[in-house]
Formats: sequence, structure tokens, C-alpha cells
Amino acid sequence: MSTADSNTPHFVHRIYPRWGDMDAYGHVNNAAFFVYLEECRVRWLHGLDALWDRSDVGPVIASIEINYLQQLNWPSALRNELLVEKIHTSSMHISHRVVADQDPECVFARARVVLVWIDRLSGRPTPVPAQFKVIAATPR
Repeated sequence: MSTADSNTPHFVHRIYPRWGDMDAYGHVNNAAFFVYLEECRVRWLHGLDALWDRSDVGPVIASIEINYLQQLNWPSALRNELLVEKIHTSSMHISHRVVADQDPECVFARARVVLVWIDRLSGRPTPVPAQFKVIAATPR
């Protein structure tokens, strides 16, 4: 089921890189982006009031792909834009754009994440809960 009728994000999370996110070359380390993506997804899921973190089923990351487009220096103010691209039976495909807060055309990274819903006891895939399909399909 395709859910993205436009490029309008489902959720936007502001990011302020920390001094400790920098590496020896003086720019934000590539590994920090994984944390930025995680924080955005968790805040989005938490805001849905869907009990994803307190039920017998929940999402796990099946894959992540990040394309770094330019160096990010400290200090910066960023926006992490999350868009649900599509939902299959047991997986959700999410895209992220990490952009300058004041200039959304200034893109630092693009990412794609595949979440798979699993039964926490068995570890086996299970259908994405219906409330996520409704939320993801809601016009933005």
C-alpha cells in the first residue's frame, strides 16, 4: 500500500548537533546521523499514541541506507523530515531528509529505513498494526 501522495513530511524533528558529535576532521561524524534518525523516528512513533513500545508487537530496523550529501559543521540547526513512503504487510518504509533549519534546500543527508513489525516473544514478523496504516495514509 502506497501512502506518500506528496513530499510533505509526516513529521519534522529539530536537531541541534552537539559539540561531541564532531570528529577529528571538525565536522559532524557520520555515525551521529544514525542517532538523529533514531531520535526522529522514536519521537514520531511516541507522538502517535499507538502503544508501539508497550505491546507484544513492535518495530525493529531491517535496513538503513544513508547518503551523505555535504559536510555538516557545528554549530548548526537542522530539521529531520520523516515521510512514510509505503507500508507492506509487516514492514514500513520511511525516508528522512536532514536539512538546514532555515534553508530546506540545503540537504545534508537523505536516508531510507525499513522497519519490520515483529512479535516480541517469537521474534517473527507480524502485520503492521492497523492504526499505523491509517496514520500513514492521513493527508498531511
